[in-house]
Amino acid sequence: GGEAHVNFLSRYIDKTESQFTMYWKKMVFTGEGRLPKAFDTPEELLKYVSETSGAIGYVPANAASDRVKTLIVKE
Repeated sequence: GGEAHVNFLSRYIDKTESQFTMYWKKMVFTGEGRLPKAFDTPEELLKYVSETSGAIGYVPANAASDRVKTLIVKE
């Protein structure tokens, strides 16, 4: 997980990390989806998003990069 992941799930998806994982396991088991990719660091995620057409991700605001388009979510 990580703090950004847990905060994103809680704030925007309204799920705990465990609930999110179980949801995606069910989607995979039923053939309706694939597990989202997970990365160990924001840098790895940013590299993947910058090199993969159609990819999206979320990182802490202080990890934003000019390699990708940034969408800032304010409350």
